[in-house]
Amino acid sequence: MKKREKREKKTEAPKLSPMGKPKAPCQLVGIDGNVFSIIGHVKKALKKAGYTSDEQGRYVTDMMLCASYDEVLAKTMSDWIEPL
Repeated sequence: MKKREKREKKTEAPKLSPMGKPKAPCQLVGIDGNVFSIIGHVKKALKKAGYTSDEQGRYVTDMMLCASYDEVLAKTMSDWIEPL
């Protein structure tokens, strides 16, 4: 009989934000849907995840340059946070 090879559990590399840090865990379900409320909520999550004030400011600046609500949500979800 051949030895069965142990299958290694594949662990995904941490998803990184534009700052090169792991994305901040953040739950957006159940919070106020106002775009400024979302930005503030995510900024708090970034702070809790260890992002510096400058890095948090970069997030806010990036969001203020977005052309629409949908763009803010898309960039936030894809680039900055790991949804819970």
